[in-house]
Parts: sequence; C-alpha cells; structure tokens
Amino acid sequence: MTYGRSSFDRQGAQASPPDKQALAGGSLNKRATGNMYWLCHDLMWTADTLLRQGPAEHVLFGFDQVIHHLTQVGLADTPVERDLQSLRVQIQGSKEISVSLRDEGANKLGSMIDTVGATLEAGQSGFQKPPYWNRLR
Repeated sequence: MTYGRSSFDRQGAQASPPDKQALAGGSLNKRATGNMYWLCHDLMWTADTLLRQGPAEHVLFGFDQVIHHLTQVGLADTPVERDLQSLRVQIQGSKEISVSLRDEGANKLGSMIDTVGATLEAGQSGFQKPPYWNRLR
C-alpha cells in the first residue's frame, strides 16, 4: 500500500504557531466534549485517508463529518470551515485526486488540526501541556 508523500508530520514544516484567532469568530460550546473529540479524530482520519490514497468518496465523507462536528462545537462560519469547504469543493471536482492535491490537502488539514487544537486548549481553563511537547504553540 502506498502511503503518499507529505510534510504533514515534519516538525519543521510548520513555519509559525497556529493562529489562535482563526476560530475566534465562533462561539465555542465547551460542553460539546464528544463533538470536540470526534472533530479532532475526523480531521486526522481525513488527512490519513488522503495520504493513504483513499477514494474521493471516503475523503468527502471525512469532510462532511468534520464540518458537522465543527458546527456542533460552535465553530461554524470560521476561517477553518471556509478552508474546509474550499478544499472539499476542490477534491469533489477532481476525477482522481492527484498526489500533489493529496499532499496539499493533508498539509492544510494539519494546519487546521493545530488551529482547532489551540482553540480548544485556550477554551479549557487550566490546560497543561504534556512535558514532552516541544511543538510550536
């Protein structure tokens, strides 16, 4: 099985910390913990599906799940949702998802993961980073 090529997991690929204001337009529903979990899970699942050469219908399913959970946690109509919708349209319009589009899409999803994570961290009072974390935050 081909796993694709991406800088998705490279530490140096991220030039700057995630934009903690990118989701500021939303109103985080801190009680929607299940949706928060599935939002992050589905972002990672969708990026993984892209990189593992998954079919377009599976990737699009992932986008639909992410958008659903993003809405449920109160973060619809934010730059992340607009970027997701744009990427979804781009993939939906492709007969076959090219390697470059898979790589670009996975990298965009990686940035979204960091942005959503930073937003959820900021929304949790007393959030403590694990001791091994040395990523940009």
